[in-house]
Amino acid sequence: MEIIPAIDLLDNNIVRLYQGDFNKKTIYSENPIELIKKWESLGTNRVHIVDLEGARYGKFTNINIIEQICNLSGVDVEVGGGIRNRSVAHSLIDVGVQTIILGTIAIRDQEEVLKISAEVGADKIAIALDARKDKVAIDGWENDTDTTITNIINNYQKYNINKYIYTDIEKDGTQEGPNRMKLIELLKMENIELIASGGIGSLQDVENLCNLPLFGVIIGKAIYSGTVDLSTAIELTKKGY
Repeated sequence: MEIIPAIDLLDNNIVRLYQGDFNKKTIYSENPIELIKKWESLGTNRVHIVDLEGARYGKFTNINIIEQICNLSGVDVEVGGGIRNRSVAHSLIDVGVQTIILGTIAIRDQEEVLKISAEVGADKIAIALDARKDKVAIDGWENDTDTTITNIINNYQKYNINKYIYTDIEKDGTQEGPNRMKLIELLKMENIELIASGGIGSLQDVENLCNLPLFGVIIGKAIYSGTVDLSTAIELTKKGY
C-alpha cells in the first residue's frame, strides 16, 4: 500500500476543503513544487493532485503547474478535476502524468471515457468514486446522482478499467478516520485496484488500513496539520500489504 499525499489547487493556492464544501476551505502557503520535492525526499513515490476549479466548473486550468511538477520531480503524478474530454486527457499524459482521474465524465459520458481509454490505455485511467452514502456525487461534489459505486465499477470493469479511487465525502477533511467497512466491501470485487481517500487523521488510521489489499491511501489535511508524519506513515505501510 502506498501513501499518496494530496494537493488540491484552487485560485493558484494549495487548499483543503471540509467535506468538499468550497465555503469551508483552509489555504496553505506552501509552493506545490517545493512541497512535492520535500515529500519525495521523505520517500513519497506518488502524489495526488486535484484541480478544484476544474472539478467544479468542468474546465481544467492547471496544466502548466502540472507540467512543472512532472518535469521537476521524480514522483508519479495522478491528476483529477475537470478532465471532461480527450483533449485534456491527452494534454496531461503528454506532459508526464501517469494517471488521469475521471469523475463527472464517467457518469455523464461513458462513450468519451472509453475513447480516452482506447487512446491512452486503460492502465492510465482511474475512475473517481466520490460518494455520499453509496451514491456518487459529481461537479466538484456539488451535485448528487442516483448512481451507486458498485454500478460504476461493474460498468467499467467490463472494459478492463480496474483502477478506482473511493472517497467518502462525509469523511473528507474531517480527520475522523476512513470508512473501513466500505473499503472492505469494495475490495471483495474481482480485479479491483483500489485507492482509499477521505478521513485519515492519525497514524493509527493508516495502520488500520495496512492489512487491506489497497493500492494506496490518499492523505491531505492530516499531513498539513501534522497529525500524520509522512515518513512514519510510509514506514508503516512496509509492514502490511
